[in-house]
Order: sequence, then structure tokens, then C-alpha cells
Amino acid sequence: MKQKKVWTIGRRIVAGFATLLLILAAIGAFSFLGVKAIERSTVTMDERAMPSIVLLGQVESLVKENFINTTQHYLAESVEEKARIAKDMDAKSAALTELYKKYETLLMTEADQQAYKTIKDRRAAYRDMRVRVLGLSTAGKNAEAKAALDGQLYTVYTAYVAALRQQVEGDRADAQDAAAEIRRQARRMRAALVTGCGAAVLLGLITAFFISRRVNRNLRDVSSEIGEGSGHVNAAAGEITNASQALAQSASELAASLEESTASLEEISSMTKRNADHAASAKQMANQTRAAAEKGSVSMDAMNTAMAAIKGASDNIAKIIKTIDEIAFQTNLLALNAAVEAARAGEAGAGFAVVADEVRSLAQRSAHAARETAEKIEDSIRKSEHGVSISAEVSASLSEIVEKARKVDELIAEISNASTEQSQGVDQVLTAVTQMDKATQVTASSAEECAAAAEELSAQSTSLESIVVRLELLAGSRTKKKQAEEIAEAEASQELAEPAPAASGKR
Repeated sequence: MKQKKVWTIGRRIVAGFATLLLILAAIGAFSFLGVKAIERSTVTMDERAMPSIVLLGQVESLVKENFINTTQHYLAESVEEKARIAKDMDAKSAALTELYKKYETLLMTEADQQAYKTIKDRRAAYRDMRVRVLGLSTAGKNAEAKAALDGQLYTVYTAYVAALRQQVEGDRADAQDAAAEIRRQARRMRAALVTGCGAAVLLGLITAFFISRRVNRNLRDVSSEIGEGSGHVNAAAGEITNASQALAQSASELAASLEESTASLEEISSMTKRNADHAASAKQMANQTRAAAEKGSVSMDAMNTAMAAIKGASDNIAKIIKTIDEIAFQTNLLALNAAVEAARAGEAGAGFAVVADEVRSLAQRSAHAARETAEKIEDSIRKSEHGVSISAEVSASLSEIVEKARKVDELIAEISNASTEQSQGVDQVLTAVTQMDKATQVTASSAEECAAAAEELSAQSTSLESIVVRLELLAGSRTKKKQAEEIAEAEASQELAEPAPAASGKR
């Protein structure tokens, strides 16, 4: 059967305060969200809507001034005056461009982007028409400039200004919406704070009432149980005294046995350490053997590599000798041809015939020497191949020796580690036995102290009964008058029942 979970006093208090803290946390979270909403609305007003209104106001002012300057331009009588007005208008156009660059950084929504596109399109149309009017005015065609200004330029100007004002109205509406959102969030936060604080106060009162009632009930139950337990403690004190004396006697006998065990373990520890030292020496010698075997294996691998190189060189020399033999054969053919040609030439080719004969003799000697050299090199190649096969067998044997030496080294290392661990284990056992000896001596002295403490415990149980009475008074289960009567009865019963602990010990 599943045990029912007990709600302690501390747990109940923690639960009550945790509930209050959860309500406060909820209020704080709601307030935080409201502040974030207010912050977003404030950012909308402060960083987008209001700066946009100010920038578009400046843009509209400069556009109006440029329109007025356009009128002044065709009314100006001198060329210098027109140039000055044109220069002033260029400066204002540059200022307008900078203002528009700042305004572009404030665009956030798709609607703002679309409205700004309309403004740019109308600005381009207005700028093109204004340039045309200024061109007519500069050319001295004032009548045509005035007609274009009153007709076409004024139309695109009004459309341009209307787009600017429409965007200003949109930004003003956004600012008003942000202000309305700030007021709405402030009302919600105010209502949440009032509701949450009221709920927290009410819940705190209810929690305090139930916790105090439950605490008093628990204190009454605990005091009753402590009162019953104090009598049992008084009876058990005598039994503890007798058991403590018997424990002291047994601890003394155990201490003597532990001293003999300690001496035997010290001798075993000495022998184990010697075994560990011998195993370490064997491990070192095995390491040296394995290193020598590995070194021989490496040298054997190098010799195999050298034999392979010698075989390759012999193969190359055989190829060269074959080439020399072929050259001698071709030289012999050439010498025969030369002798035939010398014979045809008669006396004129007699000297050449002698030379050709010598060349043919030399070629035959070279071919004979090449064949002898090839036979010797083939014999050397066969011997090299035989040496390579023998070296491979020796290398395999050395590799097997290295592997066996490595395994032997590993086994000796395991033996050494096991000996070391065994030595450490014996030392630990020896240490543990020594500690047990000390603990046994401490136990003997503690048993004597326990007997004295049992007598003190009997006296404390009597004081505990008076503490129980005070605890019940604290819980509200009895009055001060009843408390005084029960204290007097407890003292009287204690005087009449002095041998009670001994009797309970016999039972």
C-alpha cells in the first residue's frame, strides 16, 4: 500500500509562501509584459513616428521653398540673380536628398515602403518638370516658363506635397495608436496589480489560518507521543547500562585478537612487496628483450628493402647488357655492309675494308662479352631472388619473435601490476586492521561512557516530561492551571517510583 505523503510544518509554510510568490511572480510577469508593450509603443512614437513627422515636415518646407524659388527664377531680371537662385535651389535639393536618406532608415512596414515609393515617384516627376521650367527661364523664355509653371509644374507640385502630407498623417495616426496602446496597457497593469495584491492578501490570511490550526494539532499529537516515549526511554536506560558493560568486556578481548592479526599481516606485507619488486625487475628485462627484437625486425626490414633495390639494379643492368648486345649486332651488320662496299670500290676501298674488318671484329668481341656479362648477371639475379626469399623468411621469423616478446612483456606487466595491487591491498588491509584496533579501544572506552550517559538519560527523561507539559500549553491543549497541577503530580509520582528503571530493565 502506498504511504500517504506527510505535510510537515515547514512544507506547509513553504507551500503557503510559494503560492504567494507565484501570485507575485504572475503579477510581475504580467507587469513586465505590459512594460514591454509600452516600451514598444514608446519606441514606435519616439524612434519612428515622431522623427518621420519632423523629417517630412522639413522636406515639405524645402519643397515649398524650391517651388517659390522657381517662380523667383523666371521673374529675376539679371543672369546673376538667376544663377544665385539656381545655386540656392541646388543646395536645397541636396539637403532634401540627405533628409530622404535619414527618412529611409525609419521605414519599417510594407505600407511605409509603398508610401515612400509613391513620394519618390512624384518627387522625380516634380524634379524633371522643375528642371524644364528652369531651362526655359534660363533661356529667357519667361512666358513659356510661366505657362509651364502654372500648368504642369504646379500640378506635379501639389501631387508631391499631397503625398508628403498623406504620409505625415499616416505617421501621426501611428503615433496616436501607440499612445492609445500605452494607455490601454497602463489600465491593464493597474487592474492586474489591484486584483493580484487583493488575491495575495486574501490567500495569505487563509494560508496563515490553516497553517496555524494544523501546527497546533501537530504539536498536540507530538507532545502526546513524546510523553509516552519518555517513559520508555527511562526504562531503556537501565538496559543500556548493562549492555555497555558487556560491550566493554568484548571490546577488550577483540583488541587482543586484532594485535595478533596485525603482526601476521605485517609479515605478509613484507613478502608481497618483495614479490612486487621481483616482478618489476622481470618487467624491465622483458621490455629490453622486446626492444632488441623490435630493433632486429627493423634492421631486417631495411635489409629486405636493400635486397629489393639490388634486384632492381640487376634487372636494369640486364636490360643495359641486352641493349649493348643489340648495338654490337647492328655494328657487325654495318661492318659487313662496309666490307661489301669496299670490295666493290676495288683498290680505292682497300683501306676502308681493313677498318670495316676491325670494326666487325670489335663488334663480335663486344657481343661475346655482353653475352658472358648477361649470363653472370642472370646468375646474380637468381642468387638475389634467393636471398630476398630467405630475407623474407627471416623477417617473418623476427616478426613472430617480436610478437611473442610483446605478449611476454604484456604478461609480465600484468603480473607486475597484480603484484603491486596485491601489495597495496595488503597495506590497506593492514591499515584497516590497525584502525579496527584503534576503533575497538575507542569502543571500549565509549561503552563505559555510554553507561554513564544512560544514567544521565534517565534523569533527562524526567525533565522531558515537564517539557511535554509546556509544549502542550504552547499548542493550546491545556491551561496554565492544569499545567501546574500536572507538574506537581509528575514530581510526586517520581518520588514514589524511584526503583522503576531497575524493574523495567528486569522486564
